[in-house]
Amino acid sequence: MQIKFDNITTLSKEEQLQILDWRNSENVRANMLNQKIISKEDHLSYCEKLKKNNSTILYRVTVNGSPCGVVNFTDLDYKNKTGEYGLYVVDQRPGIGLYLGRLAVYYFFEILCFTQLNILVLSHNKNAIMFNEKILLFKNPSITKNEFEIEGKLCDAIHYSMSNTYWDEQVKAQYQRTLNAIEFTIDGKNKVLKETL
Repeated sequence: MQIKFDNITTLSKEEQLQILDWRNSENVRANMLNQKIISKEDHLSYCEKLKKNNSTILYRVTVNGSPCGVVNFTDLDYKNKTGEYGLYVVDQRPGIGLYLGRLAVYYFFEILCFTQLNILVLSHNKNAIMFNEKILLFKNPSITKNEFEIEGKLCDAIHYSMSNTYWDEQVKAQYQRTLNAIEFTIDGKNKVLKETL
């Protein structure tokens, strides 16, 4: 499987607007903290600002030549080596989420070389909860009641965290088979996925 990560700041205006269409779709917005429709102007301005913002990296993901989703890393703290991760997939082919999710976690620990990865999920997003626990192998979530107000309703949030120690000792080897099936390119440059065992 060929997977490409292309930084949104390097894409054409038309490609950036395709990502906006995905983001504004009802099924994606329903699981966002900001569920409002984003305008073209605001989205293009955001893409431009990302060129100067190293605390956020947003990639359009292409699988076997077909653009199919977004992986983003936010709140990147280069001093403490921590950050948050998010993913959405618009391609319904079986297994796409598995490959993208596991590759994103690998990227965070093995390419960015950060030490703690955090994920926040709204409690009503049962698919994301199952994905993080069963597919990405995050453990011991914590729940914060009424953490966010969205569309006038209080929402609980589930927080996941994975350390690089837990990644090295318990998770990385379990990703081996998935990673072996991937040819990975970032911004046009081939990356050799390191042996995980």
